[in-house]
Amino acid sequence: MLEFPVWNVNGIGGGWLIGIIATLHVYVAQFAIGGGLYLAVTEYIAFKNNDQPLLDYIRGFSNFLMLLTTVFGALGGVGIWFVVGNVNPTGISALIHNFMFFWAIEWVVFLVEISIAFFYYYSWGKVSKKFHLQLAWLYYGIAFMSLVVINGILTFMLTPGDWITTGNIWDAFFNPSYLPSVVLRTVITFAIAGVFAIVTSSRIKDEAMRVRMLHYSAKWLMPSFFLLPFIGYWFFSSLPESVASLVLSGIANIGSGNLSILTRLLLLVMLLSVTIYLVSLLGPYFNPKMFTFGFSIAILILGLFVTGATESIREMLRKPYVIYDYLYSNGVLKSVAADSSNYNIIMHNKWIAEKTITPENQKIVGEKIFRVQCQSCHTTTGYRSLEDLAAGWDREFIYRRLSALTATGIMPPFMGNDEERRALAEYIGDIVKAKPLVAEKK
Repeated sequence: MLEFPVWNVNGIGGGWLIGIIATLHVYVAQFAIGGGLYLAVTEYIAFKNNDQPLLDYIRGFSNFLMLLTTVFGALGGVGIWFVVGNVNPTGISALIHNFMFFWAIEWVVFLVEISIAFFYYYSWGKVSKKFHLQLAWLYYGIAFMSLVVINGILTFMLTPGDWITTGNIWDAFFNPSYLPSVVLRTVITFAIAGVFAIVTSSRIKDEAMRVRMLHYSAKWLMPSFFLLPFIGYWFFSSLPESVASLVLSGIANIGSGNLSILTRLLLLVMLLSVTIYLVSLLGPYFNPKMFTFGFSIAILILGLFVTGATESIREMLRKPYVIYDYLYSNGVLKSVAADSSNYNIIMHNKWIAEKTITPENQKIVGEKIFRVQCQSCHTTTGYRSLEDLAAGWDREFIYRRLSALTATGIMPPFMGNDEERRALAEYIGDIVKAKPLVAEKK
């Protein structure tokens, strides 16, 4: 436990940093998959009808897809590994050790995927039509395989299922939410392909071709919006009962106006998704002549927000775990946390040099305890800051509150003895002592 040093990301916090990079990476990665299908289907239609203008468009689209997914996608992948490895090294270590074979497959698949993407684009006009179309389908098949592999790892974090007791890698990979999540993400890739295609179509100079491609690209969004509610319910049904209850309780409280962050994000996803659907329907589908590049960028940005919100929901459903029911968000194993009150954190953590607590070093030790136990989710000043969350609390209340962290259902237990808990309380007390009480603010 707690074998790694702590990366201090004050202000936005490590969670937000991961979220920003992950959202951008996921958005582009899903376009790489859906865009591959868009390429294959559209090229097939063009070859079948001997449609040269359509072939010219899809050639330009393939250049856009190749550059965006291979350059930005690759950079985003490296960024994700760097940030996650620093913010939550224990969590990523557990995933690497458990899924080493699958990570290897994923990396090989990605290498093959970008190789085919380059070969596909640079072979335009240099190979037979049949072979070039086969390359398009091969690219989509390989890109889809990357989704199939990474989905098993991502869903494991939320629904590890029988792996908790069996330790079997196949129980971990083919977990309860694996199949509904594969279908859910696949359908989403169709819509994202349509969104990016609308953007590229809106830049076509020939008016007749622009209208034609806007109308065609908008069709790619329609099946997703009809299917997603049903697939979403299927995914919801696969969640652990305790996780599902969070969603249900949030929905039940909508009438009273008591909305949790999770509920607000769910409502935001639904609202933005409906907005994207209506704009796509009323714009490029029914009125492509009036649809401008600016509107297409607006849809693209809304899609990015939906992606960010859905990824945030997935993260929140796991709270307080990184791997549900196994590893807490601060890197503490649930099995170790079972005896949290008798745990001596300063003796077990190699990054805390002080092995005894004295009046002189109490607050220094308290700060280090905060870093190793709390900083994965909280900051001192910024997002989820102690300044805001503990404003108006006295030191005694902070001390007592640290004994009941699990009461919220979204925080891991405090790992440490009474002396260490007092040290952390003193450190937090120092941070918030200058903050006025709520009554004084009013």
